[in-house]
Amino acid sequence: MLELNFNPFPSRTTERLNLRRITEKDAEEIFSFRSDKQMLEFLDRDPVTSINEAIDWIKMINEGIEGNQSITWG
Repeated sequence: MLELNFNPFPSRTTERLNLRRITEKDAEEIFSFRSDKQMLEFLDRDPVTSINEAIDWIKMINEGIEGNQSITWG
């Protein structure tokens, strides 16, 4: 069985891109695109309606990382 370990978090950087762990400091940006109905048109999810929902999503993402269950970069 594949054993995942995301500690330390694997960041990736190129000349034009920096993939890193999403933090609560990213809440405004997460809210911006997760509340845009046009951006979500082809995704099966409801838009967030408050910054707190964006923060809750960030917390959920990070719980998955801490539990070595999933990984999401920002």
